[in-house]
Amino acid sequence: MMVLPPFDPAIFADNLLAYYAYAVVRPHANLSDEPLLIEGIEPAYQVQSFGHDDLQVMVSAVPLTEYEVDRLRERVQDIEWLEARAVAHQRVLVQLMQYYTVVPLKFCTIYVGEERLRQAITEYGDTFRAALDRIEGCLEWGVKLFYDRAVLTTWAQQEVPKLRDLANTFNAASEGVRYMLSKRLQRATHEVVDDLMYNDAQAIHQTLAALVRASDRHKPPATQSNTANEPMVLNGAYLVAEAEYEAFTAAFEQVCTTYGPRGLRLELTGPWPAYSFVEPTEDVQEVVDG
Repeated sequence: MMVLPPFDPAIFADNLLAYYAYAVVRPHANLSDEPLLIEGIEPAYQVQSFGHDDLQVMVSAVPLTEYEVDRLRERVQDIEWLEARAVAHQRVLVQLMQYYTVVPLKFCTIYVGEERLRQAITEYGDTFRAALDRIEGCLEWGVKLFYDRAVLTTWAQQEVPKLRDLANTFNAASEGVRYMLSKRLQRATHEVVDDLMYNDAQAIHQTLAALVRASDRHKPPATQSNTANEPMVLNGAYLVAEAEYEAFTAAFEQVCTTYGPRGLRLELTGPWPAYSFVEPTEDVQEVVDG
């Protein structure tokens, strides 16, 4: 294992540099003293470990000419600039989580001066300690659920008695009666398919949530779909302890097998820092999502 070099105040002696904070961390038990070099959000500056009381905050230097509040408000309108920094921020967190328990801070959490950083650690210290205790030994995994509506419709018409009976009645009816029956079958199918998507998502989430330390169900983005352009009906987050991982992934595979014939498509993402299971802190110089 490796550890980040200790904080070097000389790097921040230039008044034109600020502290970009990535995360509050706690080292894993088997962390050694071998140096670990992680490139910061700005490639010219390495990530350092800033210690205060019993807490460590991972920081790197950023130029105030680019990261002071007014300039940032301009910069985040530049999609290319924003995406590059967001990717760099995420890269740092993913590298850190190999060696530390990581409480991630929001994108572009910036402190002008060491004193302000120390004040923030003191102010939110209890929150950080509680979060570290809650997520220690765990990683966040995401599960996204999509449905092929056409496949689900076909499955429902064959497997749901209400629809199967309506379909049989429709097939046996005369030409004149079929028009009215088709409207009825169409409405019933739409309702059943919607219910199936909702109920399946709920059942899958409950199955996975029962196996992990904590879970959260986020609202699926309105425009989110997979490569097949299928709508997302579950956007779940799961805080999985190391001892729970095998059972969690086995349950995920079983869900895929069970619900696959209905047109279900599941995606397992991660591991991630525990974004969904820590309380964000606010700072006077923080910019999120532009």
